[in-house]
Amino acid sequence: MGADDNSVATNKYVNSLVDEVDFVYHLGDISYADNAFLTAKNVFGFYYEQVYNKFMNSMTNVMRQMAYMVLVGNHEAECHSPTCLLSKSKKDQLGNYLAFNSRFRTPSVESGGVLNMWYSYEYGTVHFTTLSTETDYPNAPSNVYFTKRVYGGFGDQLAWLEEDLKAADANRDNVPWIIVGMHRPMYTIRSCGPDGVP
Repeated sequence: MGADDNSVATNKYVNSLVDEVDFVYHLGDISYADNAFLTAKNVFGFYYEQVYNKFMNSMTNVMRQMAYMVLVGNHEAECHSPTCLLSKSKKDQLGNYLAFNSRFRTPSVESGGVLNMWYSYEYGTVHFTTLSTETDYPNAPSNVYFTKRVYGGFGDQLAWLEEDLKAADANRDNVPWIIVGMHRPMYTIRSCGPDGVP
């Protein structure tokens, strides 16, 4: 989705599915607002909030009719346009996942999680555990882009994960399925051919 070349068609398609799906589980890179300056006519303009708001508005029909569950990806870290890099106030206001954490309400408090960074919930017979693959674990990438800031510091995600999975496992008679959502894959291959075959 987001603001890239196929975003309009993708958003239109997702909106057309409103009557056919129960909820959306958006696995990071919500709007790509951080890259909006790359396609702008004026690279020194400030487009971050405008693009993020445009995405949110494009998904209003979906978000008002069903749960729209999100998790953090690397494009939620900060605004790294030239304007943001040159403005301390914009860096401070739009760094460390602040725009992402300000736009959504997830069940983090109810599940002992932290902001929108990690949390869990149950839907039907499935327990969803939502993780941050960006911060707060050993060797996390923490998205140190051009601002050279190390992001994160939200808490002990691994301790929370261990407790969450123990509780979910203990409740398997009632909720037998556990799905763990994260932006970056646990395992990956380095490359594949043009047909997608490794």
